[in-house]
Amino acid sequence: MSDNQSDNIDDTTCEKCRKKFSTKSNLVAHKKKSRTCKEIDIDENYTCNYCEKELSTINNLNRHLLTCAEKQKKQIQENLEKMEKTIKELQENNKELQESKKELQNQNKKYEEKIEDKDKQLEDKNKQIQELQETIRDLASKAIDNKSSSTSNTTTNIIQGGDLTLYMNKEEIHQKILTNLVKDNVYTGLKGLAEFVKSHIATDENGKQIYFCVDASRQFFCFKDGQGNEVKDPKATKMIKMIKPSIEERLKKIREDENIEYDRLKNLSIYNEERIEKLPICEFTLDKASKLMFEVYDMTNNNKMASEMVKLLS
Repeated sequence: MSDNQSDNIDDTTCEKCRKKFSTKSNLVAHKKKSRTCKEIDIDENYTCNYCEKELSTINNLNRHLLTCAEKQKKQIQENLEKMEKTIKELQENNKELQESKKELQNQNKKYEEKIEDKDKQLEDKNKQIQELQETIRDLASKAIDNKSSSTSNTTTNIIQGGDLTLYMNKEEIHQKILTNLVKDNVYTGLKGLAEFVKSHIATDENGKQIYFCVDASRQFFCFKDGQGNEVKDPKATKMIKMIKPSIEERLKKIREDENIEYDRLKNLSIYNEERIEKLPICEFTLDKASKLMFEVYDMTNNNKMASEMVKLLS
């Protein structure tokens, strides 16, 4: 460039292409945009934060960011880190759930051991009851034989007291309980058992009530058949002793069946409609059956069963 040419350049003329602009700001804009005339000024360039590439304008930078490989790589890395963090949290939650499950299984095992212990106690009590019933039956038979020989002219045989099994078929009642006592009776506890007694035991095959409450305030019951045989039963003690072993056996069978059904339902998919519909009912039945086992075991002592029977048989 000659000295004359340099002298002709003013502050609105491009030094490289000699193009003259109307204003200085237009010249500055030209130097930023023109490939041949732009001034390399790091402070005015736009640098990519990911690959450090320099762009002349903000628009160029934005377009570059859409395809910047380093940016995409960094975003993928960040997403992977987030996923790894999420996986770690899920693994920790899973570990906590496994520990909770193990604790519940231990508790359930202890509960089952207690139930087994109670079952054994119940079995021992049943054996004692059966032995006593056989003894009472023998004594009652002897008493009846003695009374029959001394009152041969009597047409009716009214017994004040005695054993119910002398006049009620225990094996027949046992089969009724095993056949007809269902989990619907279990749902309402002792009330359900009392309703069962009224429907299947306290009423004969003709629909006539043969066992009823004669004094509600003292819980005094009485059995009377068509031949005039009568057994008084304070607090329903004789009736409860007679039916209790069979009820215990039936409750144990209901609980075993529900345990099998519960295990089957648990093995189904959590989204299975049958599992969703029946599993809560099965859990409810198991809980009720287990609680009722303890109530039945002690019902001759706390008179709860007799109280329920008073309401239905008065």
